[in-house]
Amino acid sequence: MAESATSTVMEKIVSRCKRRGFVYPASEIYGGLNGFWDYGPLGVLLKNNIRDSWWRVTDIGFQQSRWAPYAGPGHWPDPDMLVVGKLGWGPQLHDTHLSHDEQVTHITLWSMLAAPLLIGCDLTSLDDFTLSLLTNDAVIAVDQDPLGRQAWRCAADGAGEIWARPLAGRAQASWVGTGSGSHGPT
Repeated sequence: MAESATSTVMEKIVSRCKRRGFVYPASEIYGGLNGFWDYGPLGVLLKNNIRDSWWRVTDIGFQQSRWAPYAGPGHWPDPDMLVVGKLGWGPQLHDTHLSHDEQVTHITLWSMLAAPLLIGCDLTSLDDFTLSLLTNDAVIAVDQDPLGRQAWRCAADGAGEIWARPLAGRAQASWVGTGSGSHGPT
């Protein structure tokens, strides 16, 4: 959609919804996000169509830093669901293609992003490892921190990345890892 057409659609939506919150699904796949955040704090689902591959998790997760200035209470990032545990529907269930370390990195990065921790696995088939990931008090506390600020990449080189997230009470969470490179998480 052309930018002017997107602007017109957004102006109509915002003008009709000023008195209540709403969620507007959007995707860079279809274009039209230029100037999107000029409309103020909106509930936005930036759909990324995640799959259970380390490449896709890192492709989505490590590109979220650019949204940090716009994220906060009332307008959270949504990099998509968590792809841990057993995925699929009915007889099509399969173990995630992510290694244990990749699953830990995946849920840790999503919590650093202040993203909704949408569980994408079959809850009736939880193993002990997946349950421990989804119920980790420290990870949930970082994700649900009341300050609501998203982490951003504060340093990167060819070997790794450092992400920082301010927390309530002048605390800070940090993540250090190999980033989106092919070596996998650390």
